[in-house]
Amino acid sequence: RGVDLTSVAGLAGADLGGARLDKSRLAGMDLSGADFDGAQLPDADLTGVVFVGAHLGEANFAEARLQDADLRGADLTGADLRGSRLRGVRLAAAQLAGARLSGNLIGLDFSGLDLSGASLAGANLKDARFLGADLEQADLEGANLYGADFSGARLTRANLRRANLREASLEGADLEGAL
Repeated sequence: RGVDLTSVAGLAGADLGGARLDKSRLAGMDLSGADFDGAQLPDADLTGVVFVGAHLGEANFAEARLQDADLRGADLTGADLRGSRLRGVRLAAAQLAGARLSGNLIGLDFSGLDLSGASLAGANLKDARFLGADLEQADLEGANLYGADFSGARLTRANLRRANLREASLEGADLEGAL
């Protein structure tokens, strides 16, 4: 816990599945292709980390600092990202099915991503982009979706109760069975 790993070289592709790295510092590291499945990283400093193609399923990133991190193609299935700082994060082709996200997610681009079964309840998603995203059975209850763009998104059976949809674009979105 609280370990500074920034001086450790060669962690790209490493197997750190299940590791306990609470409050650790990994800022700026290249962890491409690494296996962090089930790892515990709450409150860790992951600013600018490169997680391209990494396995991060069921990992705990609660309250972690992930600003400007590169998560392109990463598998975050079931990951806990509640309260994480995600400003500037790159998510293209990331897998977020069943992930849990909350807090300030203003303007993030989730376009084309799989967020099926994800929990975004209460999140501030003002001006976020979900073009063509899969949000089947996603929980968006109480989320601020002001100005969000869901054009062509799949929101079948999604929970939109008490969500703020003012100025949101739902053009071509599939809302079958959405609440």
